[in-house]
Amino acid sequence: MSPSLSSFAIRNNKKRSIMKEDRDLSFLAYCKNEDLKTLVDMLTHDTNGEVRISEQLTNTDAYLYCYPYRLSMMWQEIANELQRFGGNTLANLYRRNGVCYKEILRDVCRKAEVYFNDKTNTKELERSLLEKVYHDTVGQMDEKEGIWLYSGYIVQDEDTPYVWADNGKGKLEKRTVELGKYDEGMDLYEITSGLELTDYIAWPVSGFRIGLKTTTNVDEGMVEEDLSSDGETDAHSMDEDADAGMVDESDMQPVVDGDSGADTGSADTPAAE
Repeated sequence: MSPSLSSFAIRNNKKRSIMKEDRDLSFLAYCKNEDLKTLVDMLTHDTNGEVRISEQLTNTDAYLYCYPYRLSMMWQEIANELQRFGGNTLANLYRRNGVCYKEILRDVCRKAEVYFNDKTNTKELERSLLEKVYHDTVGQMDEKEGIWLYSGYIVQDEDTPYVWADNGKGKLEKRTVELGKYDEGMDLYEITSGLELTDYIAWPVSGFRIGLKTTTNVDEGMVEEDLSSDGETDAHSMDEDADAGMVDESDMQPVVDGDSGADTGSADTPAAE
């Protein structure tokens, strides 16, 4: 018989790995379970499927109870493992935790030769890194005609694929698209109908609905989370909406990208969230 939610929360508090205060990682509480599972598997296993020697997540009570179907309940433990993964192993032993997400991001940007300075915030770092990755990827692509879209933009609703798009009046709509060829290596679909190069589309997020106001300003599309007075969010006391990975619709504003790919026929890089 599986333990109840309340008994898990009590037991887990005794042996819980507390994440380093980091507002930039609070979005993990709202991620889909499948996305969290992908992140957890990458943090705990190497490319050969072997458990990483330095990982500590799989030995926690939270992992044993929540993996693989209740991962939003242990988002803080996942964040803590991500912070440790991004830090130096020996340094982690000394400080007993990892580094903040922004420091991990800055380190990745250095290695990717992305320019930034001390005043560059997290959102700008993410956008610059995504743009660098996008342009490097496009440079390796064979020139394609027409519109090619990353699969992540496309929602596969049974046999009717669609994207979230601006309806031309600043409102969100479901736009049915017809798919053509698929480039497995680049994870790109050819869009044979339903979109034009001048259309604006949004990266799919849980909680989107038809009629939401859209924006091209990434700052307006962000959802801010309140932390408790001690700077830590208690994931196990969050309401049902947070556990389900949902965001209140009144707090959401889709960030749309568009008028991109004029040279390559590809969609723009999604705005970092």
